[in-house]
Amino acid sequence: MHDTDRTDGAETALRALPGVLDACVLARGPDGRRVGYVTLRDGAALPPADGVGLTALLRINRMPRTADGAIDRTALARVPVWDDALSAAWRDRLTATPGIADAAVLVQPAAPTRPRLHLADLLPDHAETEEAQDGGGNHPAHTHAAHTHAAHAVRATIGQPLSDRPALSRGPDLAPDPAFPWTLAAALDRAAGTAGARLVHVADDFTETVESYAALRDRALRALGGLRGLGLERGERP
Repeated sequence: MHDTDRTDGAETALRALPGVLDACVLARGPDGRRVGYVTLRDGAALPPADGVGLTALLRINRMPRTADGAIDRTALARVPVWDDALSAAWRDRLTATPGIADAAVLVQPAAPTRPRLHLADLLPDHAETEEAQDGGGNHPAHTHAAHTHAAHAVRATIGQPLSDRPALSRGPDLAPDPAFPWTLAAALDRAAGTAGARLVHVADDFTETVESYAALRDRALRALGGLRGLGLERGERP
């Protein structure tokens, strides 16, 4: 079996794993060790490398692409692989620093930081429950007790409905706002008239170009004038 066939098969296996958005496998080094690179969904865990027959598996934020949209394997090959050889190189670099007699380099998975959530973000009726338990007061001890009690209640009811309030409620039809921009052109006109309103274009190399909505509207009007000059009407294509 050729190395290309082996890497293609590993890429297919990686893409089939839950949470994997994209994958690429390269044969690196003189021994041809197979290293995988994956982009994952938010909250997805990095699968074990040996589970898909790889020497190492790296998580990257964005898969590099060439001008024609293919995966840039040359760029991926420049990404360092944290293995014993690289750890030893960093250890030697540290011990060569004046004042450092010995050093050890350990590779550990990075723990993702998650935003803190208040119980009010999870329980729609938490405010009323807390007030009832607190007796209507604002004493710190009462507030802490209410938070603790509600937290234990959440842990005890995992998988159970957290509220009897319906997720969907029906009411009268919304009254249309005459000032609301119901078309894309109207929305652009309103944004162009807002002081400081702008958008940022981010290229593949992460360079940013800032453009105001007023400038975007001017470009759109020039394009519209050119199309009308060609005799095109609404709904037609050049």
